[in-house]
Amino acid sequence: MLQTLTNEELANRLGLSDHLEPESDSTEPSPWGVARLIRREIRRRGLATRRELRNSLEAILAASGFDNDASGFIRNVADRMVTVGELADVRVENQRGYAALPSRWIELSKNDAVLLGTVCTEQHRFQSYHPKQFLRRFRPSDSIVTDLDRIGVKRQSFADWFGAPEWLRLVRTAETLSGLEELWSWYVSQLRDRGAPLDLQHTKTLAIAPKPGTYFGRPWESGPTRWTKPTELPDGCYLAAQQGYHETQWHPLIIEIAGSDAHSLLVGEGLSTSEAYDLHNLLLLARAEYMKVREQIIVDTGACEIALTFPAPRQLARSLDLIGEPAGVWKHSVLNVAATIELISKELVGIEFKSH
Repeated sequence: MLQTLTNEELANRLGLSDHLEPESDSTEPSPWGVARLIRREIRRRGLATRRELRNSLEAILAASGFDNDASGFIRNVADRMVTVGELADVRVENQRGYAALPSRWIELSKNDAVLLGTVCTEQHRFQSYHPKQFLRRFRPSDSIVTDLDRIGVKRQSFADWFGAPEWLRLVRTAETLSGLEELWSWYVSQLRDRGAPLDLQHTKTLAIAPKPGTYFGRPWESGPTRWTKPTELPDGCYLAAQQGYHETQWHPLIIEIAGSDAHSLLVGEGLSTSEAYDLHNLLLLARAEYMKVREQIIVDTGACEIALTFPAPRQLARSLDLIGEPAGVWKHSVLNVAATIELISKELVGIEFKSH
């Protein structure tokens, strides 16, 4: 039976207008609906290049009234799905693409679990609760868990999903380091063994002031920021950055100040820029744990939000994408604040949760 649908009616049927903010009704489809379309396409193909995915879904979005940068929005949602482990980022004949991963579910609290993967289940179980929601969440009741097990979807622990500490991959050493405190001590030792003299007066270098909870900022920003001149800090070891070829290019460092003398060492030599900064962010937590002055996450229990006051290492950022949804700059909306604190505290040290 043929039926004529308006753009709006088609968008509603596909879930592309779920929980849209009023000002974005005509510009961006719901991530929830786009993720459903992506799962369907990957489930059908098993593997799809970015071009194939775009060609399949752009026409659907256009027919639903969303033809403004549909390609960019499809890629954005697909990349978010890769981040949390719903899809694999692969190369297909020199093209970037996405592949299906084994479906599994993770319990985040007694009342909240998330289903990862492309497996098809009854739609009524999963509801979007946030404008930027794309993950399938559910209450892990016995009946749902039993049914997921029946179709081969097994439970995965949060710790297993989180994986081994990222610094184990980023730090190249034959020494056995048991935690972030030892990582900081090891890097300080490397600085003292291999560090180069640093001219504090004539080198464009900024250090991170040990002021947890205050506005972090970026090296090239003016106004209140934790980035400060090394000469304004007392003797000791700090994380820092040195300006490169232009104003917004800065190379991560660890430095030691001793009176008028200073030495520096590049962080993450041989790593890509993103990996070097991820290691730099991990060293920030490592220094905080070593110095017993931890970095802070601000908790607003009433609003069910948490806010970072420091740049998140990749594993922390990935965890927040799984547990909650972006709610602003460095902010995430979560369903259960207490459960979020418990999950993160078990996997990362150097962090203190403070009530708003």
